[in-house]
Amino acid sequence: MDDELRTDSPTRVLATACHHAARVGATRALEAAGLEVVGEFVIAAAAVAAARAHQADVCLVDARLPDGAAAIAALAALEPAPRVIVLGGRPAIDDLFAATDAGASGYLLEDVTGDRLALAVADVAAGHAAVAPALVADLVDVVRAVRGRATPPGLTNREHEVLALLALGMATKQVAQRLGLSPTTIRRHASTAVRKLGARDRRGAIAGLAGVQGCERR
Repeated sequence: MDDELRTDSPTRVLATACHHAARVGATRALEAAGLEVVGEFVIAAAAVAAARAHQADVCLVDARLPDGAAAIAALAALEPAPRVIVLGGRPAIDDLFAATDAGASGYLLEDVTGDRLALAVADVAAGHAAVAPALVADLVDVVRAVRGRATPPGLTNREHEVLALLALGMATKQVAQRLGLSPTTIRRHASTAVRKLGARDRRGAIAGLAGVQGCERR
């Protein structure tokens, strides 16, 4: 592993996973990269409490945990909030959108290698996003579809811009930083766009905007 991952103040990582072997494997890979694992959990609620107590920098959340989505939102609401990487079981663009909509900064697949996981944690800790390679092509399709269309009637340019950035897999806070607005303003623009497009939620609005319903490769 590259030496740049080893620092005097290692990134503090908290891991949740349904299976013991997965937690052990992730811990070994992260510690080998010079990262500090401050806890391993199978219950998401306990992970949220530990993240607060240890001031974790990055939290890995197993998408299969029954309360995983609620845990992501709870983690994102902490102050300071840790970055969250979701480990999912399938390369589905809707799952990526669901994770980022809840507040995650990354979505990887559960079979990610130890080296790639450690690099993703380092990237996310530095303020970047992490996306499973299997989903990059789908994201490019979404971007092309969104950028290739004029702003739909009824949407303002800002509302269209917010949806386009969310379509890239960016979290609300990242979109806010990119546009120089508050997260509350971004949520308001997104909610208004969802209503104007007659969609049920953000994912539906993005899919309708891009014309790529269920944008999964077959």
